[in-house]
Amino acid sequence: MKPLTTPRGRTFIVLGDSSTITMDRLPIISDRLDSDPRLASVSVVAHSNPGQEFLRAAAPAGCTVVIATDVFDLTGPITTEAGTEELQSWCRTASDRGLWHDWWLTNARDIAKADEFIPAAAIDLAESSDPASSRYHATQTHGIDPNAVSITIDATWLGPHQTGAQVLTTAAIEALALNPRVDRIRLIGIDELPAYARHLAELDALEINQQPEEATDIIWYPNQIDQRVDISHARSLGRRVITTYLDLIAYDIPRYHASQEA
Repeated sequence: MKPLTTPRGRTFIVLGDSSTITMDRLPIISDRLDSDPRLASVSVVAHSNPGQEFLRAAAPAGCTVVIATDVFDLTGPITTEAGTEELQSWCRTASDRGLWHDWWLTNARDIAKADEFIPAAAIDLAESSDPASSRYHATQTHGIDPNAVSITIDATWLGPHQTGAQVLTTAAIEALALNPRVDRIRLIGIDELPAYARHLAELDALEINQQPEEATDIIWYPNQIDQRVDISHARSLGRRVITTYLDLIAYDIPRYHASQEA
């Protein structure tokens, strides 16, 4: 296939399912390429949200990828017969040269049914599930239902002894479970409730799950993060992360002090 040309003279080729680049879509893709010479590729990506929008990505994805051939002086060439591994390698080179990759998100039925030519890169998938990322707000179809909020609570601090921290957490769990806008509460960090908190087991919304398989709307750490708490998996446990610090002077947490003697 000979390279196609945009209105401003940029040349490009199509990889993957070329049937998705219809006559009505060709000007949309061409105009996007013309919008900035740093664009090396535009991918056609199925998305359930209505409307159409462009999104900056780390690498191409979807059923069709449009490659700007006028950047070959920087990246080296690639042909329409290139497979996914060759395309991924070429795109990494383009990124290393400071070039960009955009996704064109559309809910068109034919694109939704088209076979995937190249899967999304790991970094794009990670950002799609990170509420701090602009990609999350552009790609996520799951929104928080304000009348059915799901919450994961780190209950690591609910040990055998009850002090102020445990009173706060226990009372907060009960109050949240009784809130009609909260659909369910999942506790992690414990295998069973201590004696002073066993009344929580009677709450219909409560469950204890050490190995959750899906993220809830919120993950809450009701006590400050110390050696007892593993926050490294927070993003996979909840779409929003909330932490609470009760104080900064706890006498039995060494990292609060400059030395063991202090």
